[in-house]
Amino acid sequence: MPKKGSKESGKVVKIKRARRSTKLPSLKLILIVTSVIIISLAIYSHAPRLSEGAKGTAESLKPQDILKDLAAGNASVALIYDVSGDLLIGNGTVLNVYDRLAIIVQPYSIATNESNSSASWKYAIRSDITSQYLSYYLLSKLGNDVVANDTRDILLNINVLKRLYGNVSYEVLGIEKINNKVLGDVEVEVYEYSYDSLKVRAYYEVTYGVPVELDLNDGGYVVRLTLSNILKLS
Repeated sequence: MPKKGSKESGKVVKIKRARRSTKLPSLKLILIVTSVIIISLAIYSHAPRLSEGAKGTAESLKPQDILKDLAAGNASVALIYDVSGDLLIGNGTVLNVYDRLAIIVQPYSIATNESNSSASWKYAIRSDITSQYLSYYLLSKLGNDVVANDTRDILLNINVLKRLYGNVSYEVLGIEKINNKVLGDVEVEVYEYSYDSLKVRAYYEVTYGVPVELDLNDGGYVVRLTLSNILKLS
């Protein structure tokens, strides 16, 4: 196995990338909560944990309930992922990365069927990672976009990957149960994607389709994204 390069994390790599000028509803809200969530993360990391017997708000904001509201289009949510592993950034350079990534997801309606009051949803996506962070480069490898057609597209967007690569394929490996620090023991549907020299194994929460874990393998170097917190924004 190739030798790992020097260990670094944080603001290391600048990647120049053309920006898409996509018009999305309520982007003003997303820009505001981007700043709010960074502050919230700092507060959360220093706040004392609630006791097991705590009542009220803690009970009303169970992670599964927040995911249900997100999938139904009833809540904007921040999904927090821990990012760790070895990231190949080109020219044989491998860097060790350890980041915390906040993905802000805002659902919006694109169609309503008045006969049965059903709605179709898309999701506006924004992260707190700029081009100075290693995780920005990681997200570009996943085809991460500002719009997701489905909750499964929040991190890895297969429609974008198909535009970038001509050899995208995937298979569904089945349903497993994994233990996650925020959702506990949870059933996930496992997908494996292959494109270019990359293989990505994604674990989606079986009911609402939100990514719980994702492993990107690039030539034997693996980076893992793991869901570590869920915050309801509105």
